[in-house]
Amino acid sequence: MLKQLINTFRRDRGLYPLSALAIVIAGSLILFAYWRLIGPTQFTVAVPTEKAAETDLIDALAASLADGRRGVRLNVRREANLEAAAASLERGEADLAVVRPDVSLPTNGLTVAILREEALIVLSPTAQKLTGFSALKGKTLALIGRGEADEQAIRTTLAFYDASEQVRILRADEARISEVLSDGRVVAVAFVATPGSVEARRLARAVSSGFGKPVSLLPVAQGEAFHVWSPAFSAIKIPTGGLLTDPVLPSEETDGVAISWRLMARSGLDRGPISTLTERLFESRNLLARSSPVALTMKAPDPDNATSAILPNHRGALDYFNREQLTFMDRYGDWLWFALFAATGVSSVFAWIGRLFTRRRREIIDEALTRLCRILADARHADTPERLAELSSEIDRLVAISVWRARKRTTSSRTISALMLAIDAARSGVRDRREEVMRLTLLSPRSQIEVENETRETRS
Repeated sequence: MLKQLINTFRRDRGLYPLSALAIVIAGSLILFAYWRLIGPTQFTVAVPTEKAAETDLIDALAASLADGRRGVRLNVRREANLEAAAASLERGEADLAVVRPDVSLPTNGLTVAILREEALIVLSPTAQKLTGFSALKGKTLALIGRGEADEQAIRTTLAFYDASEQVRILRADEARISEVLSDGRVVAVAFVATPGSVEARRLARAVSSGFGKPVSLLPVAQGEAFHVWSPAFSAIKIPTGGLLTDPVLPSEETDGVAISWRLMARSGLDRGPISTLTERLFESRNLLARSSPVALTMKAPDPDNATSAILPNHRGALDYFNREQLTFMDRYGDWLWFALFAATGVSSVFAWIGRLFTRRRREIIDEALTRLCRILADARHADTPERLAELSSEIDRLVAISVWRARKRTTSSRTISALMLAIDAARSGVRDRREEVMRLTLLSPRSQIEVENETRETRS
């Protein structure tokens, strides 16, 4: 196939088509190198369309990276809910996604950053003296929830204490919480919020007001065991005054469990661009907080178990958190060496092709010289003017080839001199033989035979 391609270029007269092909290949390689090594890396991130602070955060981050001068760019992909966003990541339709592990955890998701952690808060009147979730068996629990996900989180926690089927859960709106608590059926109220946040303080104040009496926070015992039992949850400490400051609630640091909102990346993504994305995310924290206050609560995975976490972390994100970001040579050094070796091979291929063309040019000249010598011999034995005319036309064609080669300067002066000498000899041979043939046609048949015999004797 390669020889056929080269022959095609030969028929097109010269190296110009080959040069054009080489330029196109080189340009394509340069564009690919720019796109791969220099141009910004494009990521598609899936977010739920339902109102969430994390959605606003990702929108703000995408806007800050829109100019592409910071190494990465984000294309936001809207999904119906958290389950759909996680499914988009698992199917490979998105490179990153906002994920809440207790709702849906993609099998190929690796944590880039913990955008927010929310604690599962359960408040009950202090006079009830409830000591934990097990004490809720056979009682009614009100839930100020934002959807099915929060209710499922409560039921999962109750299941750990074998109380899921024995606790009645009553959904309630924040605005109607006082009405729900007025009849005395509800012994505790649960909600999900970040300790210390404005939302947590507002909900805790509403619950305390609804009960009309001091409230206490139910501790979640065996938090570490709960995390192993359900990795989507993690054990946390709710600080003193994390819910209310007057009165102080909780009055002392209390064990709890938390659910997290995470930015997850698809496994297999290059660690370099993910490290860059993580750096851009955290260094823009103050800018992003203008659009989404949740930016101030972002944090890295626990450094003590970051590499062995039950919910795996992306290696590129850990490079940033551990200050082990790869340099340009670390990331692409092997590729550069490979490119140098490949360039050597490509140059050898082009040199080989050039030698093929050079050899072919020499072969053409040699063929022309050989043919001129044969024309000289054929002219001595030509018997008709028609045959001599054919030989003369062939000499003209060879002259045209020689002139074209001389103009292209692809042949040495010595070779051109040999060609001119061969052309002159061939023309002279044809001319002399034409004169003999014309002289023979003017003589009688017998005289022609005698002249031919004399000519043969002279040649012999």
